[in-house]
Amino acid sequence: MVVAGIGTGGTITGISRYIKQARGKHILSVGVEPASSAVITQTLRKAPARPGQTKIQGLGAGFIPDTLDLAIVDRVETVEDEEAIETARRLAREEGVLCGISCGAAMAAALRLARDEQFKGQTFVSSCRISPNGISAPRCSTVFRKNSAGRLPVTGFKKRARLGERG
Repeated sequence: MVVAGIGTGGTITGISRYIKQARGKHILSVGVEPASSAVITQTLRKAPARPGQTKIQGLGAGFIPDTLDLAIVDRVETVEDEEAIETARRLAREEGVLCGISCGAAMAAALRLARDEQFKGQTFVSSCRISPNGISAPRCSTVFRKNSAGRLPVTGFKKRARLGERG
């Protein structure tokens, strides 16, 4: 299963097209959009598209991008802003993965699906763009608040079971 946030639609469409068509493999492709601006979900349900505001940067633009091929995406999951933010924080704190809110949204949806009995034992791939040089503080200020020393508090990772093992 591949889970990716839908911004331009290029990532989920490209990955799904390559694996399904070029490689001939069967996978479940899951796109993720903000619950507060679920235009794709609304359109698939034949409801009027009602875009809204979201804190998830890069997702939920309020329209269906031309790059997105919904014929190749098997399902679309919605994620609340706070769930995406908290999951991004957990990724940093528990896994050492510095990422933004859109990655938190994709991982939140993947974790939710992993808890579903019908997907037990399946392999999940969640697409996230991670900066090798750290994170951009202005873009991730909602996720990582600076401490009194002006630093992002992401050091001292806890030794625990891996994020996906706890759900």
